[in-house]
Amino acid sequence: MGIPMALFPVKPWWRRRRFWWPLAAAVILGTTFWLALARTDTSRIVIYNNTDGTLDDLVVTACGQSRTFRDVESGASVRFKLAPSGVESAISISVNNAAPWQGDYIEPKGGYRALIHINRNGDVECRTSLSAWF
Repeated sequence: MGIPMALFPVKPWWRRRRFWWPLAAAVILGTTFWLALARTDTSRIVIYNNTDGTLDDLVVTACGQSRTFRDVESGASVRFKLAPSGVESAISISVNNAAPWQGDYIEPKGGYRALIHINRNGDVECRTSLSAWF
């Protein structure tokens, strides 16, 4: 005597787990890829304050765009996302109205990332990288 099939009904294809798990994984993977690709064209500047004090007026200028950050504490960082308009140029930083520091080349779009460290002795280190999605 066999087991009646009424005790184990067969689910329709759209209610089975073997359909939903791969579909969810594909949607998550596609969304992640799309977000990463959409963000590759924007250029960003990140400045780290590695000094022992607070930077009262930190002025960052690049690609015809300027931004002033006030009261950047020791150990903190600030971010500057460049608008896609403007011309390529060097990064310029002025701290507390001192003579500006001229840094690496950057473009307003194209996926440039500039990591700038302002150290204790006043030295400025800049590392610029380009997005690998091209």
